[in-house]
Amino acid sequence: MTAKDKEHPVVVELAAGTGILTKALADAGSSGYAIEPNAAMRDEAIRLGNGTGSFDFLLKRAEATGLPQDSVDWIVIGNGYHLVDTEQTLKEALRLLRRQGHFSAICLMNDVTTEGIQRSTLELFRRSVPTLPNLDEVVEGLMIDLINDPRFDNNSYMESIDAIEMTALRYIEFWRSSNYVSALAGSDLWDRLLSELVELVGPCSVTTRWRTRAWTVRLRG
Repeated sequence: MTAKDKEHPVVVELAAGTGILTKALADAGSSGYAIEPNAAMRDEAIRLGNGTGSFDFLLKRAEATGLPQDSVDWIVIGNGYHLVDTEQTLKEALRLLRRQGHFSAICLMNDVTTEGIQRSTLELFRRSVPTLPNLDEVVEGLMIDLINDPRFDNNSYMESIDAIEMTALRYIEFWRSSNYVSALAGSDLWDRLLSELVELVGPCSVTTRWRTRAWTVRLRG
């Protein structure tokens, strides 16, 4: 584990997966630790260079990071809510956060309010994985708990919708690197679903729409 410069805020990302959000955090100038319990996901993040150099990838669970108490300024989790025990993760966050440290949940969702490739993709997945959760509902529940927790204050919320043109390969790779569906589907079913996705998308570029929601609360001083 590399010691971080104490003059700069220490950021910890929980359930970092293959480092998509980690890279965005690093590109914005943040540094710290990316926590991921799945070795294959962690290794893929390092292979892709997603935030490496700014973030140390630790093979740990969100509920037990192994980091020192009162050592973190900002904890962020993005789209990994269904993979963690939220009660134990909150307990760990309270152990790690310094006074007036922040906790953020960032939810990047396919915007399926209109017809398009993303709605068709989720329909494909839900036919085979009917237990696929609605992440909007999961993260809303988590953040309502934090907003109502007397140990936190200064809550804020932001939302944006963005349209992004993607090549077919980039769109498929986005889903290939996501643990949202694969963790529930299992390796064999996930491989089959990816093959069906390739057929669904075809060779052309696609226009995608994304809804980003972000909640942040501050630990009281």
